[in-house]
Amino acid sequence: MLDQILYLRNDNYSKIEKGDLFSYKVYGKMSFADKKRIMYFQSNERKIKMFTVDGEDSFYNTINNLQVKFKEDGFIRIHKSCLVNCRYIKQFTYNKVFLYDGTELSVSRKYSKEAKEYLKKIFSK
Repeated sequence: MLDQILYLRNDNYSKIEKGDLFSYKVYGKMSFADKKRIMYFQSNERKIKMFTVDGEDSFYNTINNLQVKFKEDGFIRIHKSCLVNCRYIKQFTYNKVFLYDGTELSVSRKYSKEAKEYLKKIFSK
């Protein structure tokens, strides 16, 4: 049992060094999420809801801060209150994004063109 804990602990440290983990505070305690397992963020003012393949969590931040933080990690802004991980996008239309898990998210006109161009660039590689 102790060997498993040490292995998981060392694995998490290596992820932090590689920048694979996102750290955030929930009720004053530090929490971590694997960036690759985060599907999207939704905000309601400063309260952020993070949806991962493992579930969801809430914390305080701004969607603008998260957009900057996740810029190099394949996340795109599709709405003033929503940031999506491109690897989970199954289909993109001018006003909707459909994720592989069946989630449907609205795309605002303000972000539609920029998101579409970014997705074209990523998927044409």
